[in-house]
Amino acid sequence: MSLIRALYQRSKVLMIVALLANVLSATLGVVLIAMINQSVASGDFHFTGGIPLFVALALALFVSGIVSQDLLNRLGAHIVRELRLMMVRRVLATPLARIERMGGHRIYTLLTNDIGNLSWAFGMVPVIAMNAMIVLMGFFYLGYLSPIYLAATVTLIVVGVGGTQLLLRRMRGLFEENRRRFDELYRHFGAVVHGGKELRINALRERHFLDRMLGPTADQLFHTGLRSDLFGIVSNNWNNLMLFGILGTVIFSSQWISGIGLDVLVGYVLTLIYLRGPISSLVGALPAYTRGQVAMKQFEDLDLIRLEDWREGDQAPPQADESSWSTLSLRDVTYRYPGNDDEFAFRLGPLSLDLEPGELVFFIGGNGSGKSTFAKLVTGLYQPTGGEIRLDGNPIVEENRKWYRNHFTAVFSDFYLFSQVLASSGSHGEDDQVVAYLKRLCLDHKVEVQDGALSTTELSTGQRKRLAFLMAYMEDRPIFLFDEWAADQDPIFREIFYTELLPELRRRGKAVLVITHDDRYFHLADRLFKFENGRPTQLAMGDRPETTEMAAG
Repeated sequence: MSLIRALYQRSKVLMIVALLANVLSATLGVVLIAMINQSVASGDFHFTGGIPLFVALALALFVSGIVSQDLLNRLGAHIVRELRLMMVRRVLATPLARIERMGGHRIYTLLTNDIGNLSWAFGMVPVIAMNAMIVLMGFFYLGYLSPIYLAATVTLIVVGVGGTQLLLRRMRGLFEENRRRFDELYRHFGAVVHGGKELRINALRERHFLDRMLGPTADQLFHTGLRSDLFGIVSNNWNNLMLFGILGTVIFSSQWISGIGLDVLVGYVLTLIYLRGPISSLVGALPAYTRGQVAMKQFEDLDLIRLEDWREGDQAPPQADESSWSTLSLRDVTYRYPGNDDEFAFRLGPLSLDLEPGELVFFIGGNGSGKSTFAKLVTGLYQPTGGEIRLDGNPIVEENRKWYRNHFTAVFSDFYLFSQVLASSGSHGEDDQVVAYLKRLCLDHKVEVQDGALSTTELSTGQRKRLAFLMAYMEDRPIFLFDEWAADQDPIFREIFYTELLPELRRRGKAVLVITHDDRYFHLADRLFKFENGRPTQLAMGDRPETTEMAAG
């Protein structure tokens, strides 16, 4: 419920104005129904106040209806927009290690299916608000015509809504089952994207994947979807039956109830016919509300950062000034992967390291030695489980972790390449400077740039890494980290990387951390650390390996 409160708090003024306009529109609609009823019941078909008043009220209803619906639509659209942005920000504010434990498929389902259902549910707010106000005003008029009929109408509606709730309870179970299947579906989609090579070269695995994994999940989604839709169809038709039952009860019981004149009967029937659409819309919105409840439960069950612990002000991008730091210190830093309580669980550290501007430090080691974990730890993506990290003597804690991370630019081994080049100020990079670097990286014949936007990122892995280097260069942060950047480069660019690009960054006062296995370039580093079983050891000049080809890890 904190999410709903937060969303409506952001839209409070718009919501009040929209509801006031809606009250006016609903009141005018009921007043017109009352005038028509009075005209029919009088037998002379004259309107109180004459035709000019009726036309004026009809035009006022037309204008107020447009204004109120537009305001309510704006309210719904605003809520949906805030919901999407808020959820993405919460995902980004949640620690990376926690996101990795959840699994990428659950995050994809969250940001697509769940946000879609929540958006649909919140998008029904204008429909619900508008029709609820019309029904409320209509009931006031029905009560004015006949309190007895109103009591009978409300009783029948309560019975009808009770039947609808029984159907919705069954629908909720199907929605929850569908939601679990969507997690499986997105996991299978991930296998298609990331495991496409393995599926293509092994026909048996491809057949097993299609027939035993993706196929059954798709079939279950198909059948549960049809069943939930069937319950929705039954619910809508049950609603129609309920309304016609009310009309029949009013008409056929009038002969046995004293004091019910033609004017009351006609007014009641006209009003119920007028309210049939709004009541149907209210009942029809219940499935969307139920889907929204299921989606909301998924948000609450996921271990995302809580709304009360997340402040939007913390998301403002801080500016890191390279002149503002002189020493980065890691003291007895350790990291243990959460949830691993056995004695064989991987543990990084203890690690102690002092880093200053203008240093070039290499990190080597075999697969699983801890290099990539170290990369996430030193950049602030992982929070140490032991020891501490200090920048210029300031301990890095949760309150300043984002500020600390903003000192780094990195190209990880599993990097993602954005199409927009950003400068250190956060604005798009100058095209002339980008073009100059594209030429230096021999990409000018493949990629163009306009207003900082790259024309394509669909290149080979090595070329995409060169674009990633360009991105990092343009960001111009104080500390650079490269995780196996040269592994996919040809010998010429590997040489350029180690003998030209890295020394240039060092001359500019940047601290550069390089995870590598290119032993022929180890002598270029100011310091060299070797990881073994999560423990780093600094190698002396005489201990540096000269011929051993370290595996990437």
